[in-house]
Amino acid sequence: ICAEQPKKGTQSFTGVRINTLLDVAQVQGTANKLVFTASDGYSSEIDLASIRSCADCMIAFTDTPGSFFAVMPGQQGNYWVKNVIKVEVK
Repeated sequence: ICAEQPKKGTQSFTGVRINTLLDVAQVQGTANKLVFTASDGYSSEIDLASIRSCADCMIAFTDTPGSFFAVMPGQQGNYWVKNVIKVEVK
């Protein structure tokens, strides 16, 4: 997808849409938020309804093998987490 990254402008991203991951994981109806954790310990929490309404939110691949980036079009900059190592559904 092409998305407006808050700090770097429009960029192209390749990855897996978060809604696809949630569907494959068969997320329970009681879940209400996602938590993204980065390799440096930074974490960001977003409500599940915002993710479900974002067709292009994705976990993107980077040029570094094993490194991932949360691409969150239309969301605040703090939700764009780099070096994602964990995604939790709560």
